[in-house]
Amino acid sequence: MSTIPTGLTAQDPDPLAGLGLDDIGIEYEEPKWVRFYNLRVGAGYNDNVLLSRFVDQSSPLTFTEFDAVWVRLPENGFELTMFLSGYDIRYLGPGISDKDQSFFATVTATKELSDRWKAGLET
Repeated sequence: MSTIPTGLTAQDPDPLAGLGLDDIGIEYEEPKWVRFYNLRVGAGYNDNVLLSRFVDQSSPLTFTEFDAVWVRLPENGFELTMFLSGYDIRYLGPGISDKDQSFFATVTATKELSDRWKAGLET
């Protein structure tokens, strides 16, 4: 498969970072959430869409991929992380297959019980 990707990445920055607010006596609260986003789009050509040895199907294509991560920074021993990812490929030529998609998400929550023990749940 040949592709021509382009991408965009974003991070939720601390808008108050670097302002020197502590130097002038202004107090502010650190953010509790950190967020990251990634989006890629592109186009290309696949010479074997079905990955078959017997039926060759070639097609130009477009694709979109994204990732998103949300992290609740640890507070009182509790931390939460969420991850979402997916892609969508659209085949533009004639043939059996017209698209390919995949999406998944995970959530992880942990609680620090002591210096040696943590409890958690992941879905």
